[in-house]
Amino acid sequence: MLIHAPRPGAAARAVHWAALARAQADGWVRDIGVSNFGVAHLRALPGPTPAINQIELHPWCQQREIVQYCREHGIALQAYCPLVRADPKRLEDPVVVDIAKKHGKGATHVLLRWSLQKGYIPLPKSVTPSRIRSNTELYDFELDAEDMERLDALDEGAAGACSWNPVDTP
Repeated sequence: MLIHAPRPGAAARAVHWAALARAQADGWVRDIGVSNFGVAHLRALPGPTPAINQIELHPWCQQREIVQYCREHGIALQAYCPLVRADPKRLEDPVVVDIAKKHGKGATHVLLRWSLQKGYIPLPKSVTPSRIRSNTELYDFELDAEDMERLDALDEGAAGACSWNPVDTP
């Protein structure tokens, strides 16, 4: 069970987290976590440590500081918008297209594979059965170090977000 956003403030976050921790301790939920929490939000949480932080993650919005903090504290990273909402500007990026051609795959496969190789848990959204099936076809290729470096170089920081991204909310 996740707290969806770091709003409406520090006091409310503490109350919400205490309630989730109590639900976990009482056996109502197995794991508890957060969504859209930045480093300051994570640092301010009392125990237990969240199992997961669900944040926007893709080559254009890599949120490196949050990723590093989560890794250092054993918090799994769940990547939402890993397919950048099918934005043609992103899916047709020359770097992505070149890597996709190199591996005989589609742009979405490259983005999901990047996410998996980063150790993230990608959440690709689709309602189309053929696309849902296609999103699973990720285990017959691997991006090499050069591919990963080229994709990593696409990072635009917060400007690269394609969704509501409240990680810097006070």
